[in-house]
Amino acid sequence: MTTPGPLLVSIHDVAPATLPEARAWLAALDDRGVPATVLVVPGPWRRPTLVQDQETVSWLQAAVARNHEVALHGWDHGTCATTDVVRRATGRLVARGADEFLGLDRAQAAARLAAGQRILRDAGLDPTGFTPPGWLASRGTRHAAGELGLRYLTTQRAVIDLRKARHHRIPALSNRPGGWTEAVGAELLRRGAPRLVERGGVRIALHPEDLHHPRARGGALAAIDAVLATSAEPMTYADFVRRGGP
Repeated sequence: MTTPGPLLVSIHDVAPATLPEARAWLAALDDRGVPATVLVVPGPWRRPTLVQDQETVSWLQAAVARNHEVALHGWDHGTCATTDVVRRATGRLVARGADEFLGLDRAQAAARLAAGQRILRDAGLDPTGFTPPGWLASRGTRHAAGELGLRYLTTQRAVIDLRKARHHRIPALSNRPGGWTEAVGAELLRRGAPRLVERGGVRIALHPEDLHHPRARGGALAAIDAVLATSAEPMTYADFVRRGGP
């Protein structure tokens, strides 16, 4: 009998403006004994920002104390400044315009990543890894992330160990709430996650907006429960990379 791969759950777009949703998602994961990777937007995205909101900082510190992970999730969720038509279309479709790292060179990416690291470290949080918004990052961004000491970077298809230059092929699943696709996406997530974990592992991405759509919320939790029923081991991204993968 094949041993199931790991379950990696991430909570995206975490900032003071999305703290209520982040709290609710993390509470649901705590109830299930699932450690999460909390993806924080450290820069000026909505108001207040992280440095202006001690409540969010304290909540993140408490999450880390409970064995959850805090990771870097871009800088400000801005739009990539590019004239490349294909890149612009990709950013709108995949990241809903929050494709800030898609067209950056190494120096530009390093400036944003370093600024994010400073803010999180000043808050008593030391991020191990980086998930770019929409999982979209230029080659220069990948180089910059490794040079700044970040251990891993994620794409939609893989977790990249930057220190060992190793790609762990584990797809990330999520739902886009709203419209007729929401119910279809929820069902595909529920059915697809257990199949993927049996093939080597699965990542499930949770977004703040999902909580306001019952089918998206229910589908994500049903998928997590179905994966846990396979005896798959849930873990954070950092723990996964430290162990060397599946």
